[in-house]
Amino acid sequence: YNRGNLWYPQRKDYDNALADYSEVLRINPKHAAAYYYRAFVWENKKDYDKAIADVTELIGLEPKRVSAYLDRARLWRLKGDYDKALADHTETIRLEPKSANLYARRANLLAAKKDYDKALDDCEEVIRLEPKNSAAYVFRGNMWLNKKDFDKAIDALRIKGLAKVAKRAGEREANQGTIGTYIHHQADRPVTGV
Repeated sequence: YNRGNLWYPQRKDYDNALADYSEVLRINPKHAAAYYYRAFVWENKKDYDKAIADVTELIGLEPKRVSAYLDRARLWRLKGDYDKALADHTETIRLEPKSANLYARRANLLAAKKDYDKALDDCEEVIRLEPKNSAAYVFRGNMWLNKKDFDKAIDALRIKGLAKVAKRAGEREANQGTIGTYIHHQADRPVTGV
């Protein structure tokens, strides 16, 4: 097992790493970390089905491990199966319902699916859980922009989003012109994340 960690990621010798992790699992089929690392090796080899199978085994061993669901959601998304990715993101929220980060991740996936209404719902939950999260306000504005509701987009960005981003960028304040320029540049391109 430790030798597998030397083969991967330092040496990028995926075949030897797979052999070592597989040997660990032959000896101890309940070795969660071996499934975890072997899944990443499969992912690097672009064999997403085997990576998903290993993460699924890991989830069977540790069903409350949020990071495993996030890993599997990422793999489903790489395969283009957004519905299965969404199911895993939803499970993470069931496990940790007070995590703004998990709602934000699901909102990004929903936006990628062009389900802007549900993405807005998750964004509102992020704002409720973390009212000072300026990225959530920008995301909310972007979702209204994707829905072509420019008035709501301007309001959302003016409230906290773009103003906070502009301040972080060193501007004194984000004025109507800055917001208008931002919206003009984004108007024909759906925005899926912050």
